[in-house]
Amino acid sequence: ATADTILLGAFDAQATANTQSPTVPHLEPADLLPGMRQRLPYHSHVFTQGDSCETNAEGRVIKRRTQVRFACSPDGQHHLQVREPSTCRYILVLYLPDMCMHPDYRMRAV
Repeated sequence: ATADTILLGAFDAQATANTQSPTVPHLEPADLLPGMRQRLPYHSHVFTQGDSCETNAEGRVIKRRTQVRFACSPDGQHHLQVREPSTCRYILVLYLPDMCMHPDYRMRAV
């Protein structure tokens, strides 16, 4: 990695499996695009062991960790929301038109 590149993590199949539940999760209010009120269902992948981020109080180095959430795009366009809910932990929400084709992830009438 160069000074201009930060590795947010590498795909972690086990961590991804650990986030799966019998019911489809829905986006949190902080994940929604401006003006959205409907909490959409999403599918996620987890990326762990990213670049070192900081050292905690015990002197242990914290590595970056990212969850990428894939959701149906409400307007047929591609959108990206990024947030850092806690230090070195990131959530990226990709709104993709193709997610709307899957019955578990399409928008529902409210």
